[in-house]
Amino acid sequence: MKPTKRQMMLLKFYAKYETKPLTLFHIARTFWILWLLLLLPLAAGFWFIWAGWPGYGWLFIGVSIGAFLRDVNRILSLSRTWAVIHEIIKWDRVRGLIQSHDKDAA
Repeated sequence: MKPTKRQMMLLKFYAKYETKPLTLFHIARTFWILWLLLLLPLAAGFWFIWAGWPGYGWLFIGVSIGAFLRDVNRILSLSRTWAVIHEIIKWDRVRGLIQSHDKDAA
């Protein structure tokens, strides 16, 4: 099996938490850049409201808040299910996939 780039990112994320506990902070830390980017449509929404187009403004604000709440839900879901996920992951296989990918990349 040759993992894709996105799959490798996920495997490396999981591998970091094989021995140390996964906390809400560690998960949320991966989202901070995306949350900063969500400030742009949020600010645009307030500008649209100020400029006299409240429909567009509330749309932008709603989409921004919805995306943020989606991310929070994913973070909470992962943190709640991590104990089970950690138990069923075949850590030897994860390490092997990462090592073979790194060897192929070198």
